[in-house]
Amino acid sequence: LQGTKKALWISVSQDLMEDAKRDFKDIEFRIPLVRLNDYNIKDEIKLKEGVLFVTYSTLIQKKKDSSEISRLNQIVKWMQDDPDCIIVFDECHRLKNFYANGLSQPTQTGLAGVELQRSLPDAKVFYMSATGATDVRNLGYMDRLGLWGAGTSFPEGFAQFLMEVESGGIGAMEMVARDMKA
Repeated sequence: LQGTKKALWISVSQDLMEDAKRDFKDIEFRIPLVRLNDYNIKDEIKLKEGVLFVTYSTLIQKKKDSSEISRLNQIVKWMQDDPDCIIVFDECHRLKNFYANGLSQPTQTGLAGVELQRSLPDAKVFYMSATGATDVRNLGYMDRLGLWGAGTSFPEGFAQFLMEVESGGIGAMEMVARDMKA
């Protein structure tokens, strides 16, 4: 309704797309809803407008003999001509391991989610999760919250934000939750 032509819906299961198609039909919302898996990884997505549905496991797929050919690149190429595009991270807590601690490495899923956001800097981003902030470290992939980076109290980025909040104890995390709600 606001002129956006392309949206990406990332979720945990292909089954959710069938539920969405039913719901779209029930509310007479007529916009194409297609699976990324309906396209070959090497092909251009021909959908002029609509919702592209992808799972987190599909998001990180790459062609076996080429690191350049990936689902992530395919998505970015499709979305980049719509500056008002939308990215919906359903069950976004699946990205929570983007910011690894000293004992582990970031997950491919977390890295892909952040790369997608950074590749489409003007996209509108929705984070949806009931468990997204069980630990402040798990917020690292949520670049678009505006809690860290230029123009905030934490201009050096998420690492500075994490250090400050962790050193503030439980009260600091409650303050972050309060500020986000406001």
